[in-house]
Amino acid sequence: MSPPVVPEPCPLDTELRLEPGGRFVYVSDLHLTDTGPSDDFAATAELCELLGSLRRHPGQVVLALGGDILDLLQVGGSPEERVARVLDGPAATPIGDALRRLAARPGATVLYLVGNHDSTLAWDGAARKLVADRFGVSAFTLHARIRVERADGTGEVVVVAEHGDALDRWNRRTDPFDPLDVPIGDHVVGEFVNRLEAASGRYPQFALDEVDNVRPGLLVPWWLVSNFFYKFMGRALRDFALPLVLLTIALNLAVGLLVGDLGRIAYLGNRAVRWVSSFVLTDLALLALLSTFLGRSFRRAAAAYGLPTPDEAADEAQARKGDLPELLARRDPAATVLVTGHTHEPGIIRLPGDRVAADAGCWVRGLVPVRAWLSLPPVFVPTYPVNWVEVQATPEGVAVDLWERRLAVTRRLGRIEHLVARRPLPPADAAGARVVAQAVV
Repeated sequence: MSPPVVPEPCPLDTELRLEPGGRFVYVSDLHLTDTGPSDDFAATAELCELLGSLRRHPGQVVLALGGDILDLLQVGGSPEERVARVLDGPAATPIGDALRRLAARPGATVLYLVGNHDSTLAWDGAARKLVADRFGVSAFTLHARIRVERADGTGEVVVVAEHGDALDRWNRRTDPFDPLDVPIGDHVVGEFVNRLEAASGRYPQFALDEVDNVRPGLLVPWWLVSNFFYKFMGRALRDFALPLVLLTIALNLAVGLLVGDLGRIAYLGNRAVRWVSSFVLTDLALLALLSTFLGRSFRRAAAAYGLPTPDEAADEAQARKGDLPELLARRDPAATVLVTGHTHEPGIIRLPGDRVAADAGCWVRGLVPVRAWLSLPPVFVPTYPVNWVEVQATPEGVAVDLWERRLAVTRRLGRIEHLVARRPLPPADAAGARVVAQAVV
């Protein structure tokens, strides 16, 4: 296979055609880094399995790496050094091998759509060359147009694919080819997220390396409050309440032994049990009242500081989707399907005019909020679904499928979090790949 040609500069738009029987697959947001607290990707085997299935497909294959494949914002060094460090990482090496095998197959194309965490690739040709050589990428671009031929030969459906940061006011760029055009989101990652993750080694009990796994990202302040609150309450019970109960029992037994009267000992023992029971029940009631008071106080403070509640964060994420029709029309008025990533929140929605928008989610671990009893802060529970979007012509029309495969996760919830989190919790066990949403156009 001849080495890929790396154009200068990276094209803004690229157009491809997908023949009947072909598959267009969009995979986004792997966030590959070098090893360390910023490494949140643990789906190497699952991704290589997907790439292997594409290589075995008898027809045409167009694989779009939908941006944020490399997380260059969380790796140090010059642009080329950052790319090289990620590509030499334990996950990128086998993934690169699988991608090159796919790219070497006749009829297969690997397309790289530049995102906001790997925006360097839009303006740095040397960095693109490194990625092209290791990942078998045949073309880099910011926006792609794929013309999907219908199975019955009656026409085509135009699919527009890009990373999706154009819908995010905190991360979109005015000029993607200007290295000095740095959005607010880059500063947040470099000066806030990376610092917290670096501190996880000094304060492992707070699991600060999970700060960028919170979904939606607007709830990071709530996660910080919730994380500290439940760790503090658990430590308070362990260091104060339980020792006090044990000390009370020991004192009553010591008094009984000093008296030396078996009847007196039995009397004091019975009294101690009743007293301790009353003490524990009273403490639990006071703890519930205190927790409710603290929880409501946290909520009032969050509202005063303008922090969104989980419902408000969901509403804001939904409001962003209102810009999808305008973005699709801007990219191509004749397009019917828009495929993006970036949000880490997968889904398929219908747009006016029989059009479809699909979000391919991500391939990194997540922390999702679960409501708690007693008005306490939400409990953030780990989960690990990986998603991708597939588009292909069928006899019924052009099908847009959202796939999901779930990886097993280990819960790191404290006893209080387990107790107060409302059920059901997000699944923690592994599950095979399946279509979780579909639209036919």
